[in-house]
Amino acid sequence: MASVQAFLYDAFTEARFGGNTAGVVLHSGIDHASMAQIAAELNAPTTGFVQALADNTWSIRFFTPSTEIDMCGHVLIGVFSTLSDLGVIPAGNYSVKAVTPAGDLPVAVSRPVEGRPLIEMTQRRPTFRSVTVQKYDICQFLGIRLDDMHPHLPIELVSTGLTHLIIPVRDVSVLSKLRPQFGTLGELSQRLGADTVPVIAMDGLADDVTVRVRDFCPGIGNNEEAASGTTNGATACYLVQHKQLVSGQPTIVVNAEQGVEMGRKSVIVSRLTLSNAGDVQEVTVAGHAVPVMSGTFLTG
Repeated sequence: MASVQAFLYDAFTEARFGGNTAGVVLHSGIDHASMAQIAAELNAPTTGFVQALADNTWSIRFFTPSTEIDMCGHVLIGVFSTLSDLGVIPAGNYSVKAVTPAGDLPVAVSRPVEGRPLIEMTQRRPTFRSVTVQKYDICQFLGIRLDDMHPHLPIELVSTGLTHLIIPVRDVSVLSKLRPQFGTLGELSQRLGADTVPVIAMDGLADDVTVRVRDFCPGIGNNEEAASGTTNGATACYLVQHKQLVSGQPTIVVNAEQGVEMGRKSVIVSRLTLSNAGDVQEVTVAGHAVPVMSGTFLTG
């Protein structure tokens, strides 16, 4: 009977039942329809289908329970944690490559002799696009008031792999009272070409946290995700673009938390390399993942 190895990992956390769950399936050649069926059956927020191509190079395709997407950061963390745990990538520091629908992405895997591997992915340089959308309508969609919105930061589409409609609010207290209309947010996402709708806040956080994120994803089949790699890469770039992170240094580190309101706190670290003019030249996002389940998925 045909079968594939399947795993569940909690990504962007070092504790089980935190972070965002990533499905990981290792295969040597299954078709699109089978991937879609397996992803729907596993029912993780997103599942990565991993096929070895050459030394230190893997093809990865990403499926939510309802659709294929170009890229998923938390799954990438889960995939390379899996390969490290299996000994495919041994202890030490390695540069590997992920071949994805979003392009070829460099990944750094650092595995200590003891402890969890740290996975750091390089994302695309950011693109920014303004949108014509009324703040009043956004407030209706999120169940908040106009004075809950950030007083001057814009609502904007930002992409470092997937496209995110970033909505800034006044402070972290607003995040806990959001009551999103997921159907309407899904329609808005499709109309604007957004994969997800992150709502972000910078005020009211602990000193070691730069930003907190809630990421709504009804457009790709998940109402909310507890940790998102591409979302946080895009969010870090947004904050630099709008002068919220001014250090005078060529590198900026953004410490984000996500999933707090879901009871699955995640920690996502983005690192931005800037040009002399202050433009983002490189985006990396790093995190850990822990195994939750492993087994054999019967496909025949």
